[in-house]
Amino acid sequence: MSIKHIESLQILEDLAKELTQNSLVIFDVGGVLLTPSCSILRHPAKEIREKLQAEIFADVERATHQMLWSKVLLQAQRKLLEPITSDIIKRLQHKAIVMGLTSLYHGPLGLIPSMEDWRINQLIKHGISFESAFPRTPQFMLTELIRKDLTPPLFKQGIVFMHRYTKGEVLDAFLRRMNLKPNTIVFVDDQIPNIESVAQTARHHDAKYHGLHYKIEEIITGPVDIELGRLQFQHLHDYGEWLSEEEVKKRYRR
Repeated sequence: MSIKHIESLQILEDLAKELTQNSLVIFDVGGVLLTPSCSILRHPAKEIREKLQAEIFADVERATHQMLWSKVLLQAQRKLLEPITSDIIKRLQHKAIVMGLTSLYHGPLGLIPSMEDWRINQLIKHGISFESAFPRTPQFMLTELIRKDLTPPLFKQGIVFMHRYTKGEVLDAFLRRMNLKPNTIVFVDDQIPNIESVAQTARHHDAKYHGLHYKIEEIITGPVDIELGRLQFQHLHDYGEWLSEEEVKKRYRR
């Protein structure tokens, strides 16, 4: 198993030299391609964020909480973690099959009718599309992974959306459904457990594996301003509006 810790996607330019049309390059989305501009919404702040939400939204019903969270998703700005990302992906798409694999759930959430379409449109807005990976394949659900209380993963426009499954098992089901036998699998994710689970799938499919642990979001996030995050979530609770860090500082930190 080959896992490399990286701080830039530039390394993919070198890996591209060994890729063929039978190679598969897979990107996580959140924490690898896109990141929220607000530090409290990034993955390194997950534990802090969940504590703040449990405290501030203790009196809020689930449906209302989902509606408020959908407002966060719709109002909070996102950006590419690296400006070179979209260009690198486009060059890779000339060499190999390039797709997305994200832990984001699919279906409606609050004011958002389709989380998968919301994510796809976010990527397109930043110059990224995976639709060319399987252009003639309509969307489908990996119903072979049906479990109690879990919605099966969804494939749409070159991205597999999954929630509370392991990425390795989802990729395995996808490869079998599509009858794909890649000679090489390159997987970029910001979470080691995901990289390890996909490594097992690559091994089962006799594919050479490059697991790339992308750490840039953790680096750029640095120490999280907890009180700033608290003000953001409190304002959301009180007024149903998500404020950027700059807006919070103007309104509440004079």
